[in-house]
Amino acid sequence: MKNLSEMRCSEFSELINEELIGTAPVWNKLLVISFPFPWVADINESDTFYKLFNKKLKVDHIKSKLQDYRIQFVSPDKDYITEGLFRVLLFIRNIEDSKFSKFEKMEFDIPEEKLGEFLIGLTDSNESYLNDYMLKPNKTRDLFVCIHASRDICCGVAGVPIYKSLKEKFNDYNISLTRVWRMSHLGGHKYAPNVLDMPSGRLWARFNSSNIDELFGSSVKPKQIFNYYRGSIGLNSPYEQVLESYILADSQNLEYKTISNIEMLNSELAKVTMERIEDLNNNKTVFSGFVKLNGYTKSIDCISGAEKGNTPKYEVDFFKKLT
Repeated sequence: MKNLSEMRCSEFSELINEELIGTAPVWNKLLVISFPFPWVADINESDTFYKLFNKKLKVDHIKSKLQDYRIQFVSPDKDYITEGLFRVLLFIRNIEDSKFSKFEKMEFDIPEEKLGEFLIGLTDSNESYLNDYMLKPNKTRDLFVCIHASRDICCGVAGVPIYKSLKEKFNDYNISLTRVWRMSHLGGHKYAPNVLDMPSGRLWARFNSSNIDELFGSSVKPKQIFNYYRGSIGLNSPYEQVLESYILADSQNLEYKTISNIEMLNSELAKVTMERIEDLNNNKTVFSGFVKLNGYTKSIDCISGAEKGNTPKYEVDFFKKLT
C-alpha cells in the first residue's frame, strides 16, 4: 500500500470509502464558455478571459456582473463548434410549480470580438444580444468531464481516460444526440473522475471506463449506479440530495420530476419530504425521511500527503415510501 505522501487525494478518498452522495454543488445558473487551453488553476482569475471584455470595464465590475453564475470552461471541439466562434451554453434551473426536472438550456455562437459584450448583455437580460446569436433549441445531452489537471492532478489522471471513452462511445453526435466535453474544475477533485450530465443536473463520480455503458447507456438501471452518484445540482441542499438518491435507487429509470420540502429540525438534522412524479405516466409517489449530518471525512493534499480540510458526510436516519 502507498504511503499518504505517495497518494493522490482521489486514491485516499476511495481507500477510506468516502461517501459520494451529498457532495454535489448547488447551482441555479450555469454558464459554460468554450475557451482554449491553457487554463489557469482558478478560471475566475484568468487574465486571458477578462481581456475579451470591453477594456473600459474593470475586472471587479465584470466579476460582479457574473457573480450569480457558475462559470465553467470547455475546450473548443471542432465536432460541435464552428471555427472562429465561441460557444456559450446557459443552463438555468427550471422550477415550475415547485417541480424540478431539468435545467432549461440556451445556446449561442459568438464571434471572439463580441464575447465580452455578449456576456455583459446576457447578465443584463438584454434580449437583443440573445436573439442575435441564439442557436435553434435542441434536445442534446451534454456530458461534461472534468479534466482540469492544472487545478488538481486527479482530474487529469482520472478524467482524461473517461473523456476518451465517452467520446468514443458517442462518436456520432448526429445519431446519439450526446456531446462530450472536456470541462474545467467541477469541484470535488478527490472524487475524480467527475462527469456532469446536463440538462438533468446529475453528477457522477469515481467510476472507470468499464462502467460507461452502465452509467450512460440507453438502458440504465438506477439501483446499479447508486454508488456513483454525488447528487443533483438542481436540489437545494445536501440533505435533499441524499434523500433523492434513495428515490433514484427505488426508480425504474432516471426520468422523473421531484417536489422537495425540507424542515431543519436542528443544525444537523433535517426532515425531507419528496414527491417523485414519473415523466412517462405521471404517477406520483411520496417519500419521507430524516437525514442527518454524521461527522466529517478527512482529505489529503495530492502533493504533500498532508491532511487538508474536512468534508461533511450525511446519512439517512429514516426512510419511508408513503404512497
